[in-house]
Amino acid sequence: MAAGVNEQGTLGKTEDKIRPVVDLAISERLTLVTMVRRLLSHLGSPQLPHAIVQLGCEVLNADRGALYLLDQNQKVALIAQYPDVAPDHDDQNTDALDEARLSWHTLHDFLPQLVDCAHDSEAQFHYCSGGDCWLTLSVPLQWKGQNIAVVQLSYNPHSAVDQMSMLGLVYAYAELAALALVQHWRYRDPAHTQVVCPPFTDTHSFTSGVSLALAASEAERSRIAGDLHDGVRSALLGMQLHLEALRVACMQGDSSAAQQHLGQSQAVLDAIDQELSHIVRDLYPPQVGEDDVPTVLVNLGERWSAATKISVEYVFDPNLPVLETAQVVALYRIVQEALSNCNRHAQASRVTIRLTYADDHVLLTVADNGRGGANLRGGGIGLLSMAQRAHAIGASFHIESPLHQGTSIMVRLPYKRYEAVVHSYSGDC
Repeated sequence: MAAGVNEQGTLGKTEDKIRPVVDLAISERLTLVTMVRRLLSHLGSPQLPHAIVQLGCEVLNADRGALYLLDQNQKVALIAQYPDVAPDHDDQNTDALDEARLSWHTLHDFLPQLVDCAHDSEAQFHYCSGGDCWLTLSVPLQWKGQNIAVVQLSYNPHSAVDQMSMLGLVYAYAELAALALVQHWRYRDPAHTQVVCPPFTDTHSFTSGVSLALAASEAERSRIAGDLHDGVRSALLGMQLHLEALRVACMQGDSSAAQQHLGQSQAVLDAIDQELSHIVRDLYPPQVGEDDVPTVLVNLGERWSAATKISVEYVFDPNLPVLETAQVVALYRIVQEALSNCNRHAQASRVTIRLTYADDHVLLTVADNGRGGANLRGGGIGLLSMAQRAHAIGASFHIESPLHQGTSIMVRLPYKRYEAVVHSYSGDC
């Protein structure tokens, strides 16, 4: 085991953290049961689309919602909304967001989008028609690798929004809503379905949709683009300044200044080389077949710590089960994204990676001592990607990030360890 890895007293030290997560997991299971019952009760009814939207508002604490899809003319159509009657148009309730345009983009996108025009100039450029826009979570409903509809959940800008509560249930809600909608279309009379909404078939017009697996890949591409933009591109801009100063020094015959700027240019090139090496190395999947989970995570943490100068502590339960390859890769990528977010936003000096096993569940926690206040504003692709990866392996995802108190990301994976059954016989065989 690598230095700094603590195998003793793990459960006792994490008891305070585990109990809230266990309570949350029970609450989430009850919420899922409630969602299934509600949708089943409306299956085949004309009220099902409305029930899907209302359920999304209640589960994800939205003030209002709407369900959109493409009609036969490839135009975005509003199918259902909640509440049924839009509120009076006053200063508190007017929304300048172009929901049809946002729905069109979401139908051709991969992950849910949190559009916040008040804090995101790019979102304001694309979707705001002037005025105050509500914070909107746009969720694609996917079935068999296709985007079949979009649920938009809106939050009044004058009300407090617990964005972190969205993450644990958004994918579970989207999956159940898509399933209910598909079954609803199959139960409806085909002639009536042609009028109300297009029937779902494998050759339906939503060919631009992608599966959840590809959604994770797209999020990974976004992360790489961010790394290149924040690191390499910034370094290249600095390199241009040094080269321009070098050119001026050479024209003026100032050899001392020229040598200084030449040395600085070489240092920038070395930094770019190291940054690209880190990006390329992070693209390689973990060697899950060669090492156990703690070793894989320690190797990741040590590389990250060496690059960021942020210390990493490790706490691993000695009783960890042997996980499937897909589970290990998902946990690895979640830790990788959590560390990346910590380096970019948290201003932390210490991170703790903890992996424990108790009550037939594996609990992964990545906690830092940074500034906290993590949120989904500006897209939140990293957080949404982590939540999607957890959902893909059947795990719950939870994040706590109180302002000035650090951020803790918790993934709870059900895993029942089966003991070998030994049969004993007596008598003659």
